[in-house]
Amino acid sequence: MALHLEIILESELQVLIDLIKTTQNDNTYVQYGVYIKSCAKRLGWQELKFISESEIVKTISNAFSKVELSSNDLLLSGILDIETLDTPNSPIKKALQGIRLWDNVKETLLPKQLPDGLKKFIKNQFLADNALIPDHDNRLYQNTLILIDSIKRLWRIPSVQSCSTKVNESSWAHYVLQPIVNFIVDFLESDIFIRWDTITSKASLERNNEKGPIKKNDIYGVYEIGGHLDLELMLGEISNGPFNRSSQVQVHIKKDRIKLAKCGKDALDFVINKYAKSHNYDDLVKMQKIKVYLLHAHETVLELFIIDRSIAPLYRMRRLGIVEIPFKNNSVNKLINLIQFLYTFSIHIEENLRLIKEIFNENLDNVHISNYYSEDNDRNEENEEENIFNDGMEDECEEIKMFTYIPTYNTPRSSIN
Repeated sequence: MALHLEIILESELQVLIDLIKTTQNDNTYVQYGVYIKSCAKRLGWQELKFISESEIVKTISNAFSKVELSSNDLLLSGILDIETLDTPNSPIKKALQGIRLWDNVKETLLPKQLPDGLKKFIKNQFLADNALIPDHDNRLYQNTLILIDSIKRLWRIPSVQSCSTKVNESSWAHYVLQPIVNFIVDFLESDIFIRWDTITSKASLERNNEKGPIKKNDIYGVYEIGGHLDLELMLGEISNGPFNRSSQVQVHIKKDRIKLAKCGKDALDFVINKYAKSHNYDDLVKMQKIKVYLLHAHETVLELFIIDRSIAPLYRMRRLGIVEIPFKNNSVNKLINLIQFLYTFSIHIEENLRLIKEIFNENLDNVHISNYYSEDNDRNEENEEENIFNDGMEDECEEIKMFTYIPTYNTPRSSIN
């Protein structure tokens, strides 16, 4: 019988903590990596993604027992928050540095260079409101002009200039986040549809193939496949108004960061659960490269993140940058920096969309998509009968499901994260 590989970790907190603390003895991920490598070689899949990265997964897993976990730590959901791990005392960072693989995991994201002439255009509009839109790249310059004018509008609002707490989350979203999101997705309007705080995330609702929590991200960008399903590709949270610095708001910011990361993971899981049925090796490898993009606005800054599965079955969340919103008329460099990071973010999303179109538009039709729902029940029944760690597991490897996932911790519909 074909063996399907599926890593299913218990969702209860104590069980997860106990499992992680005993990883060095149990070698759960080590067994998984060795088995994948053995079967892949037997099938001739020498380029299987897991082969080159299994050492990273094993090293991270062995370091889990040394990590101090909080009650809702992202590691419990298999999410590697690179910024949080990038500290001198991080056991995971130390372990990866010991085998010279930390840089491979961190893989710093750098801003793209702005097109020639755009910086001068920004400065002219900032200083004198007389920037001229060139004939080439007309749309980029037009969008930049609209964004600059939206930012300069903040300079004329007394409550913003006085840093009043009357500027609440909704006002900040209207004056700041909406123009920013419009700039990011303008070139992608035909592909990404933005919804604001009204639509329940289907990916989180089906978290771990169960009744997951009802989540409504403040910013929700989707790509439609075949007129049937939406891929949640860009998610955002706005954590209170910009000038409220109370302790309650600081807690809100931390919770929103966790919520955003887990929703991003849910979005990737949704792709895996619904679409990873193909036996086309090339498509499966490409699907492993799909990313989800996250925005987190808190206080007067904007953080931009990218979450991917390049270290599967773990999830990696990297920060592209943290930028100050230039709400005061005191620095053209802050404005240039903001536009440069938004421009970079837009390019990353555009590259991701090209990959998605290559996978889905060419290889999936409506029949495939509609069949995914009916296959879910069959797969769940199979999982109950399968155990990937039985003694004779290497005897059966005719069919390997490349996509395995670690369930998102805190799954009940009543949960807050």
